[in-house]
Amino acid sequence: MLGSNTIHCYSTVRMKSDGGNGVLRRATGRRAFASAMLAGALLATFAATTLATTGPYILRPPKYHVAAKIAFLYPGRYTMRSAIAGAKLKTGHLGIEVNDDGFLDGIAQFEQYDATGTSTWTATLFDFRSLGKNRMQISVLGPGGKPLLALMRLVRDKSGNLTGQFAQNGHTYAVSWHKTSTKV
Repeated sequence: MLGSNTIHCYSTVRMKSDGGNGVLRRATGRRAFASAMLAGALLATFAATTLATTGPYILRPPKYHVAAKIAFLYPGRYTMRSAIAGAKLKTGHLGIEVNDDGFLDGIAQFEQYDATGTSTWTATLFDFRSLGKNRMQISVLGPGGKPLLALMRLVRDKSGNLTGQFAQNGHTYAVSWHKTSTKV
């Protein structure tokens, strides 16, 4: 019986006495300790990486609700048609969906450049607000829901493409997004 305070590791060992067939044996001593340490290190590394890159966060309820008949027009993948030189954005991609609570949300990825080179950053798309026929305002938030990084005011055309404004740090730039897929 395994004790609650004892670490036991099991390994398959080929033994001459059983004709070389694999036998489940309990490892003890240094081999058990080394196996347990390796398993623990791998688990800790995986857990730390997972929490650091995809850590859980809960967004507050959105400020606005977009009617379902309008919301279903927006889900999909979008690619930025041209760079936004003033905001130093080279490329961008959006993924928009209707979440389990019936609200629009999504993720954005941008490639930005400056004097030191290029970097990629991601953002949360949230607080979708219908501004009238085929017009939508979207908040671009940090990955955890804060801070407000930019605000997009967009018009949807018949093909599902979005054009409009990208407002960031007190400046407004023209932006155009091509809808590449209706699936996120």
